[in-house]
Amino acid sequence: MISKQKNGIENVRVALQMEDGSRLQDSFGCGRSLWELITHFSSIRCVKAFY
Repeated sequence: MISKQKNGIENVRVALQMEDGSRLQDSFGCGRSLWELITHFSSIRCVKAFY
């Protein structure tokens, strides 16, 4: 999903489905790189694994 804010910056909502069936979701600015998205989701996944 792509949303356009008042200031003209577009955001993209990204969801990753994990092997266990869970999903990680977040919104990112269109200027973010694929590497930034991957490292963001991997840090979220590591934090959730400890809880």
